[in-house]
Amino acid sequence: MPLVPWRWYAGAGGGGAVAPAQMLSTDGSWSGAQLTHRGDWTEDGYEDLVARHADGTVWLYSNDGLGQVSAVTRKSVSVFEDPEAGVPTDISKARQIVSLGDLSPGTDGSTPDFMAVIGDQLWFLPGYTGGTLESGYPIGDSGWANKTLVAPGDMDGDGLTDLLARDTSNGQVWLYRAKALDMDLESEPGTDPASLGDAANRVQFATGWTVAARPLITAPGDVNGDGVPDLWSTTASATAGLEFLPGRGRGVGAAVVVGTGGWQAVRAIA
Repeated sequence: MPLVPWRWYAGAGGGGAVAPAQMLSTDGSWSGAQLTHRGDWTEDGYEDLVARHADGTVWLYSNDGLGQVSAVTRKSVSVFEDPEAGVPTDISKARQIVSLGDLSPGTDGSTPDFMAVIGDQLWFLPGYTGGTLESGYPIGDSGWANKTLVAPGDMDGDGLTDLLARDTSNGQVWLYRAKALDMDLESEPGTDPASLGDAANRVQFATGWTVAARPLITAPGDVNGDGVPDLWSTTASATAGLEFLPGRGRGVGAAVVVGTGGWQAVRAIA
């Protein structure tokens, strides 16, 4: 199987990035892989990468602190089998999986948690130690099969983790505003996972973001230093292939072109 190159771009401020550093996979092709990252699973102080490959396998790639990962040290992500929880969730059936960071700080260390689209449902998959997941549960009953998930963090400044979902059938993007988890008052505020799958909590974030117009969307965090998470998006334009979309709470500001040609060949960004 041919090797598929993938690249990381160091931020240059203002939504831009410096010239890429290229890395080649050493475990076959990355074609069709989905990438996500938000949290340190290996407790070494560095944010790690999680990839769902086209064959349905999910792998944890530990970050070495230099922005590089290796198939040599990767670990298969599995679901912790709790006899009292019944049959564990089969994550190989997840069409999409995104890391949200730790939704309940102060209760389970700093283990990142995940959302996944399985069938037509949205599932919450709590993170467990050692690169494993607890068996999850659905928080969105239907209508998720045609949605693309984006994990921006706290978009509205209330200290809770929000979720973005793009409806691929019409290009509408919805912001699912989080509600607080009922926790001990001495703990840090936590996010109620169920609130991220509840249509009653969503507000319209953007329109016209069809797959043709904006093939790929990612939210890397606060890029321009204004305290609000930002987004990047690839486009169909050969001369404006990557755009920076500054976060504005419940929406985005004017797009800024930060990448020109070649972005149409990119199949995943995170």
